[in-house]
Amino acid sequence: MKIKLTILLALITFSSSALAIEYYLRADVTTKIMPDGAVITMWGFAKDSAMNTDDGVVTVPGPMLEVPLGDPNLIIHLKNDLTAASVGQMSEPVSIVIPGQLTAFGPARFDQTNPLYQGRMRSFTTEALPGGPYVTYSWTNFKPGSYVYHSGTHQAVQVQMGLYGGVTKDIDVNVAYPPDVNYTKAVPVFYSEIDPTLHTAVANNNYGPAKPVTSTIDYTARYFLVNGQPFSGDTTPLATIDVGQKLLLRFFNMGLKGRYPMLDGMHMLAVAEDGNPYRYPTEQYVLNLSAGRTMDAIITPTVPGTYSLIDRALGLANNITRPGGMISFIVVTGQQNVPTVPDAPTSLNAVVINPHQVNLTWTDNSDNETGFRLERAIGAGVFAVIQTLAANATAFNDTAAPDGSTLNYRVIAFNDVGDSLSSNTATIATPLVAPSNAAAVMSSRPPLTVTVTWTDNSTSETGFAIQRATNAAFTTGVTNFTAASNATSFVNNLTFSSNITYYYRVRATIGTAFSAWSNTAQVRIAPPAAPSGLTATLGANPLRISLAWNDNSTVEAGHQIQRALNSAFTSSVTNFEVAANIMVYTDNSVLPNVRYYYRVRAFNGVNNSGWSNSVNLLTPGTTPAITIIDNGQAGTSSTGTWQTSTAPNPYGTNSLWSYNGATYTWSFTPTVTGTYRVSMWWTALASRYTAVPVRIWNGGTVANLTINQTQNGGVWNVLGQYTFTAGTTYRVTMTATPTNSPPSTCADAVRFERL
Repeated sequence: MKIKLTILLALITFSSSALAIEYYLRADVTTKIMPDGAVITMWGFAKDSAMNTDDGVVTVPGPMLEVPLGDPNLIIHLKNDLTAASVGQMSEPVSIVIPGQLTAFGPARFDQTNPLYQGRMRSFTTEALPGGPYVTYSWTNFKPGSYVYHSGTHQAVQVQMGLYGGVTKDIDVNVAYPPDVNYTKAVPVFYSEIDPTLHTAVANNNYGPAKPVTSTIDYTARYFLVNGQPFSGDTTPLATIDVGQKLLLRFFNMGLKGRYPMLDGMHMLAVAEDGNPYRYPTEQYVLNLSAGRTMDAIITPTVPGTYSLIDRALGLANNITRPGGMISFIVVTGQQNVPTVPDAPTSLNAVVINPHQVNLTWTDNSDNETGFRLERAIGAGVFAVIQTLAANATAFNDTAAPDGSTLNYRVIAFNDVGDSLSSNTATIATPLVAPSNAAAVMSSRPPLTVTVTWTDNSTSETGFAIQRATNAAFTTGVTNFTAASNATSFVNNLTFSSNITYYYRVRATIGTAFSAWSNTAQVRIAPPAAPSGLTATLGANPLRISLAWNDNSTVEAGHQIQRALNSAFTSSVTNFEVAANIMVYTDNSVLPNVRYYYRVRAFNGVNNSGWSNSVNLLTPGTTPAITIIDNGQAGTSSTGTWQTSTAPNPYGTNSLWSYNGATYTWSFTPTVTGTYRVSMWWTALASRYTAVPVRIWNGGTVANLTINQTQNGGVWNVLGQYTFTAGTTYRVTMTATPTNSPPSTCADAVRFERL
């Protein structure tokens, strides 16, 4: 490999614009002698050291070209020596194409000198003319893989005559394809065929229109070649490798038929086709190699010997003489690998990094293991696999080690044959992990409790110890509690004292061993906050006083309401209680004509809050539940002219009527605040107004209504329910028909009913 690289480096030159590998190829004539003595004229490529040196040897297939690592570009300078002088009158232009690589094409067509073919494509790209100057072909960003280069001109003849070769590029040293298709040695395997009739016709200028051979349609292969040579008794092996080495076979099919390479006694791992790596390489005994295609396969022999590589399509003859044709050999040297179990690892060492991590290292004494199994036992327990590792591993970090435990580790190498003996046992003890994030929260409602919570960081504890004290040093008022394993909270419901700060801490336990203490959490037992915003509202039917306040505490057990007959709360004191979060109370035990004083405070199991503000109310005397005001009685007033109506069913002795916009008003002043139902009585006639406006008001409008007095006469008609405030005068005003003639409007009586 070093010699090959040295030769390639000698051929590399660098352009001024980009890094590139350059080759100087020359198309010329050569011959091959078949095993039966037949001399076959061939066209091939030679690799010269520079322009016009003509120091290369013409070969079929042409020279293998390699794009070295680090060279993104390939440049080929082509010279065509297929002149009339060298090939008779059958000289032709030549070009170079590489299927699968991107480049700019400039197709060439027949001109008017060939009227039979004028306009037809003759070449895929720019041509090098016989005896003409060099033509340069370039490929940028050359893709890794195995590719064919061949003439892009008159391919039916020129490829069969031998104008082809191979070009390769790896992704790394001895790595052909990603992710890691590596090899020890690589060899090309070109399959090609010879039809002597075609080659003789070309050599004697008897190929073409109106000549003995007009095309390759009757192409009949007689000789079958591997790397340009038919099989014979002294055929040189394709490659010689040692047992266990990887041989990369780069297959190129330059014939006209598909070929099926088979390696007798060994399978091949197919890894790529036409320079494209397979996503899933497959083991195959026979490859399907289509004409003009490339395939890459790797073999890794395990038994020494000579292996034949043959074509299953039976291209196995030298002009019908067998054996011959596409037969080649691979020689495998060395000793047969007799599989054995790996040698046992040694020097296993364990180091505690933290309570949950133990780092392990060992010595790998084997070169044939498939991998390692790392096993762990806790205390006197049985060993169990915790990790399977790849071959050649010598370290592992156990980041799931249980804390507070005695751990035993051992490592075992394995392969397809079996397991090695186990390594030495490494024993190590991990510390117990302390809890963290300790917090203490007092209950929001009595009975007062303190809930202590924490994060359990241990996987091995058998319980927890919780400690309470009345100082941060945990030397006074110390009380100890316990919790079960895996617990993350504890409720302390012992007696608490007001205005005392309590301190809590937690630690994990396992047997008689303890972890370190957690952080310290604290809570202070404070009295509840006093209520505020106390208000009192008088109610009637029944007589009552309703209280409301703001609850400013989150820890009260309830609220105490205190009632007295003086502002000092020393006379006739009565106490009432409501539960926590209740912010209203109705006192239904009040008497008329009495002034009551109220205040509120919060309480819990430890102490009471301060008192809220105080309020007082004087209860009124008795008030009738229903008040009826008939027309003409006190509390009525009117505008315009109202006359006595003769309509039937008046309330009391009579009713009144009017029109022309006259108004009639009933006035009522309640002594008790409450809800009142307001009703109106009228006498109905067919000539009454159907939309009498009625307004209920007290300086501002309470309600605007319309009534139909052609119906519902002689009964109470409800106008609605309204909240009236004691001491405020409320009026009900109706407005008569706005015209000077019927329909008329009736004014009779209004009823105020306290609900």
